[in-house]
Amino acid sequence: MLLTEQYHEDMSVFHVNTLPRRNYYIPFSDFEKAVSYRRRTESDRFQSLNGNWFFTYFPSFQAVLDRNLEDIWLEKSEEVVVPSTWQETGYESHHYLNERFAIPYDPPLVPRENPCGVYWRNIRVSESDRKNFKFHLNFEGVDSCFYLWINQQFVGYSQISHSLSEFDISNYLVSGQNRVTVAVLKWCDGSYLEVQDKFRTSGIFRDVYLVKRDKVAIHHYLLHQTVDVASRTAQLSIEILDPTSSIKEVDYCIYNSSGIEIRRGKGKEIALDNVLLWSAETPYLYTVMLRFGSEWIRERIGFRRIEIKNNILYLNGQPIRLYGVNHHDSRPQTGPVVCYEEQLQDLKLMKEHHFNAIRTAHYPKSPEFYELCDEYGFYVLSESDLEMHGIVAIYGRGGYQNYNEMAQNPLFRLAIQDRTESGIIPFQNRSSIIMWSLGNESGFGDNFERAASLAKKIDPTRLLHYEGFFHADETGDDRLLDVISRMYASVEDIREHYLQEARKPFLLCEYSHAMGNSCGDLKAYYDLMQQYPTFIGAFVWEWCDHAAESIIDGRATYLYGGDFGERYHDGHFCVDGLVSPSRQPHTSLKEYQQIHRPLRASWQDNTLRIWSDYIFLELNKAVDIRIEHLVNGEVSASFLVNELSLPPQQSVCLSLPFDCGKTDLRESLLITYYWSDGFINDYLQGKLVAVEELVLQEHPLKLNSKTAKKLSLDWRVEESASSLRLLANDANELCFDLTTGMLTKFVIDGELKCRSGGKWTIWRAPIDNDRHLLSLWEEAGFEQTQQRLLSYQMEKTTDEIHLTFCQKLYPAYRQAVLEINSQWVIRDDGQVRLEAVLHKNKEYPALPRIGMRFTLPVSYQKVDYVGYGPNESYSDKHHSSYLGTFSTDIDSLWENYLYPQENGSHWSSYCVSVSGEKESLTIQSLSDMTFSFNYSRYSIEEITKAQHAIELKGDNELHLVIDAAHSGVGSASCGPALDEQYQIAATSYVLRLQMS
Repeated sequence: MLLTEQYHEDMSVFHVNTLPRRNYYIPFSDFEKAVSYRRRTESDRFQSLNGNWFFTYFPSFQAVLDRNLEDIWLEKSEEVVVPSTWQETGYESHHYLNERFAIPYDPPLVPRENPCGVYWRNIRVSESDRKNFKFHLNFEGVDSCFYLWINQQFVGYSQISHSLSEFDISNYLVSGQNRVTVAVLKWCDGSYLEVQDKFRTSGIFRDVYLVKRDKVAIHHYLLHQTVDVASRTAQLSIEILDPTSSIKEVDYCIYNSSGIEIRRGKGKEIALDNVLLWSAETPYLYTVMLRFGSEWIRERIGFRRIEIKNNILYLNGQPIRLYGVNHHDSRPQTGPVVCYEEQLQDLKLMKEHHFNAIRTAHYPKSPEFYELCDEYGFYVLSESDLEMHGIVAIYGRGGYQNYNEMAQNPLFRLAIQDRTESGIIPFQNRSSIIMWSLGNESGFGDNFERAASLAKKIDPTRLLHYEGFFHADETGDDRLLDVISRMYASVEDIREHYLQEARKPFLLCEYSHAMGNSCGDLKAYYDLMQQYPTFIGAFVWEWCDHAAESIIDGRATYLYGGDFGERYHDGHFCVDGLVSPSRQPHTSLKEYQQIHRPLRASWQDNTLRIWSDYIFLELNKAVDIRIEHLVNGEVSASFLVNELSLPPQQSVCLSLPFDCGKTDLRESLLITYYWSDGFINDYLQGKLVAVEELVLQEHPLKLNSKTAKKLSLDWRVEESASSLRLLANDANELCFDLTTGMLTKFVIDGELKCRSGGKWTIWRAPIDNDRHLLSLWEEAGFEQTQQRLLSYQMEKTTDEIHLTFCQKLYPAYRQAVLEINSQWVIRDDGQVRLEAVLHKNKEYPALPRIGMRFTLPVSYQKVDYVGYGPNESYSDKHHSSYLGTFSTDIDSLWENYLYPQENGSHWSSYCVSVSGEKESLTIQSLSDMTFSFNYSRYSIEEITKAQHAIELKGDNELHLVIDAAHSGVGSASCGPALDEQYQIAATSYVLRLQMS
């Protein structure tokens, strides 16, 4: 037998022969390399074991147990790259689940058919190294558990997928070649505690490495800091936590953030003065060099003071708020395997879009991630590798009524405590971490009260978070939790229950679910946070879309739940990020960037004032500003302000070289901020900060009616039972269908303006936030409607023809949802005007939209419009856009969401013109009432049907929708219902248009 004991179904054993947990560090022999290294691979004590390993996949662990190691090595093995997952390397199919267990619920048992992957490789150890050093083998992430052998000798076992496991393998090594064998199991009893919303993967997915240690070496130490903000002094204390260690003294050398040595000595208490304090805005780090024996260890420490006063979060004596995002490790080609450069890419992109906080959802990150957060400046809410959400699916117990079962069951008590410890101890010296989280969506009970007590014992200096207390019964005790946390609570719910009479700081650990075309509620939450200082922060769910990349017909395609032949899955609920899998920002991220901008403008007494929202950062020649004066939506003047300086929480007044407010037209200032070369973060220099439109005087835009040629047409009428034709010589024709009232032909001066028009619709291709409304809409029959012309009248004057239509729009088998009274005016100059009054049947629920559809020739690629742009905009999602004049093309209007849905609308528009090389169609508002428009290569029906972007083919015509009203987007895919003010629930709507 390969093993005499098995541990993966034993809830009392989680690790065998692993070293006691310690703070993370990498030792160096050489001081000069230690003080300046960028990557840990530069250490002579560090040997990466990443790379090619031999690998054999077994459908069942039992098949491994029936063999000895020599037999396994002789099996047909292939080489795989470590780190990687079985799913990405093709040994298993991908499997996405949200909250369900992947296995039947019967803890601690897991299925007997438990797949196992056996990895093996050789490592060489010299005779001198074996005699002079200890060798510690480190695994930073293995899903779900593993058994370890060195030279056929069993070494140990460990679990917790996102956890550091360290083994002293010194006594198992020989001089020369040594064989390392690792058996990884797909499931273990820990799988019941790892039910995170993500692709479920298996394998060695984080770094593996060997660390050479002195025979007598430090193992575990902590750096404690005490900061006096007023005097800018700090006390650094070094605590050695090895009870058997013979090392009692510490040699140290400290450098400030500029690299200048400021202290050198021996001891464990260090006093510092004139300290530059760390914050997310000013991430000043001091380099602390520590020598234990012959090993040098570098720590980079940010001095800061965290406290809660009057239920407000303070950092360094100033109230702060956490503008955060939930971050999973996810890449489309490698899944949870993320390299250093990819982590850095995410952090820089977050900084660019004004995030200052990260929740590590829902497990600890790799150590280098936290070091990067220290360096780049983020407030981190670090979460244990713990989610037991699948318990709600136990049959017959009432769903969420059994949420607390595992949290109360003594069977899981030690496992929860083990995960609490593993999530805290390695990272206690990281300055960016200001709060620990006990886990996610696992209910509440005695197990978590004990875990909270353990967390406070390990680290009493940081805040403690756990949202699961919301589900506690009347016996629940949250005294050890420092914040009240909720997810997806509505603005009104938060105000009423948590802010008006706050008993603790309030934190929204998940909100504004960024699934597809989403995040229409960001501004409402931001405003609430500014109103109540006890609302200390909120974390958007989530950073990136999760998907597996596949090449189909030569195109990179993203796949998700249901695309891999699996029976149980949760569809594309994982496609819910602010950026695409390839890190292309969605418009929701641009919306976030604008709303959370650190610079803001105001206009008062004919003076422009620029204010800095920064709390700690002084902007020293750090901002370039372009200011444009818009009159009636057009730029009338502009000027630049270069290298502006601004103290934190201060403002500066700017004089404008032009007069404002001298017309009776709409006037605004369009203010574009960029980081200049003086900005503290060089990687952001030249990047956009925000674009802010400051309205000086609000008036409707006044547009001039335009026609390509001056025409004088003498219309004649041809009427039949089914159609009404208006003709003027051979080059002008309008044709209406007298069954529906639709415009079936529109030709002016030989130009085909549109192939069809006048088709009313109330349907939009559902966005993800419509998912809870779909059954209601489908029951109401909104998707398939029939349009009927009930009556019409025609009146001809000297220079116009008036057509008055009475129409109704019916779902397939229900009463009319809309009654439409419209008047078409066909003028002798070739212009066509429409005024439609639409009455919604009050018996029906709120509508997705009320719009008129047009189809156009494929040559009409160019688009000019006056409205909110350049980003897609809706009634509740338009803050990253402004009212202006834009020129673009049809493809640029399309927002390529992975799961096709309504996108690319432009809210509050006055005019849209689409054109080819010679032909064009212009539609503009005839009153102060604006419209939304959507222009696409794809019909509403095709977008509705498609489940992947690659399925969209288009047809031989283009599709334009002019909306009298279009529903907001909200974030209801996992959150509160769309706010009533953005719903289409009124009984009357008006659309007034001119077409030419």
